[in-house]
Amino acid sequence: ENGAQVVAIQMAGTGSARADVESYIRETLGVEDPEPLLDEIFGPGTPGHARVEWARGPWDRETAGGT
Repeated sequence: ENGAQVVAIQMAGTGSARADVESYIRETLGVEDPEPLLDEIFGPGTPGHARVEWARGPWDRETAGGT
């Protein structure tokens, strides 16, 4: 399950939504109950469309105060 955690963090960090991460680790990595892992990363009770606040990319430069 440590591998699933790494993958989930990487996906979240690139801006994937909670539901997308859940589908991937459930279907591809065979994690039967990904909820505890997703709660650690995205926060307890967050909806499927939630993204982590710390995921930043070039698309966020304007809103993050970058140039």
